[in-house]
Amino acid sequence: MTLSAKSKGLLPRDRWRRSALAFAAAAFLAFSLNLSFILWATVNTTIRDGIGTISDRSCASIKAWNSSIHVVINIISTTLFSGSNYCMQRLMAPTRSEIDRAHAEKRWLDVGVPSVRNLWRMPVGRKLLWLLLFILALYGCIGLLVYGLKAMDSNQEVPMWKLGLGVVRGSTILNTSFIGRGSQNLLHNVILANTPQVVMTAIYYLYNSLFTSISIATEWDRFGSDCKGLRVSSKPRQDQRETYFLQLPYRYSLPLAAFSAFMHWLISQSLFLVSLELWTTTMSPELSTVANGEGLISCGWSPIGVMCVIVASLLLLAFLLVVGGRRLWFGVMPVASSCSAAIAAACHPFEAKNTDEADAWTKPVRWGVVSAPDASPGHCSFSSGPVKDPVLGRMYA
Repeated sequence: MTLSAKSKGLLPRDRWRRSALAFAAAAFLAFSLNLSFILWATVNTTIRDGIGTISDRSCASIKAWNSSIHVVINIISTTLFSGSNYCMQRLMAPTRSEIDRAHAEKRWLDVGVPSVRNLWRMPVGRKLLWLLLFILALYGCIGLLVYGLKAMDSNQEVPMWKLGLGVVRGSTILNTSFIGRGSQNLLHNVILANTPQVVMTAIYYLYNSLFTSISIATEWDRFGSDCKGLRVSSKPRQDQRETYFLQLPYRYSLPLAAFSAFMHWLISQSLFLVSLELWTTTMSPELSTVANGEGLISCGWSPIGVMCVIVASLLLLAFLLVVGGRRLWFGVMPVASSCSAAIAAACHPFEAKNTDEADAWTKPVRWGVVSAPDASPGHCSFSSGPVKDPVLGRMYA
């Protein structure tokens, strides 16, 4: 046996298991990078009130490093969340035995989409694992994004809309009850600065679920006009097709992941943690209570950043409305959505002596009329054999 054959034997045969393994490796790599950085920072920096200075350079250099770190953190966070979302959808997907059991109880489950209905009927072990992944997904998308300044000039009048992204000014520092020094204020301000990130994560999860439903409806509709192989999560056989890598066609999944990373970065530049050391006697009213030479921790915000977030959110909503409002291209098949009972009802081919549907699930199939022309009512089903389009006004079962 060659080395390549041995290595193939170590990997799971199913694509979804290989994908889950790849995301697990990415998560372990992210953990290793974070742990290495924490150990390095602990050894090489002096921590005071929960804050340590990693680099003391010019403002231009620090800003460049700050932007680069933001980009890297958002790439890692997006990868972690995409992997968590992928694995959570896999955990929610019902098995054939679970669907059969639900149908025997006159209930139905969702197929192909995240579903609270499925969550309640999952085994306890999968529920706990799904909950753990959900918590880790929220945590993984949140970075400790600290912008530190050694000096701040508040005498210069700058219009609010010219302040830029992530720029600290006395007029844009939030005067909350958490402003001050110490580890407790640091923790409170970190939570405040990252709350919009959690909200954005939840929005992405819902947005992804909606587009998954739209994708399923489009895929289902195409079976009413063309013969296609079924998509399966296991290893395809004969004419079967693999499911999409991120549960969505690449024309949706990749732009959506990129836009999510961009939104997380934009939010991090709109509401951010601020660590200041004050070395001037003329300061804004919000900072007038701080003695000269002392430091404080608070949150700052960017007016232009907030406006950009609002505009981007409206564009996101408009895109969803445009895509969701499009009519199905063919419109021949009854809409089944993700309902397992409706899907099962469309999978009862007509039993006849001259047809062989024993292995139809491995062949290209199409939905249509499979009964004799004079049958009343007619019968529609998926079939690997010839089918006809339903006639408007006729009754079908």
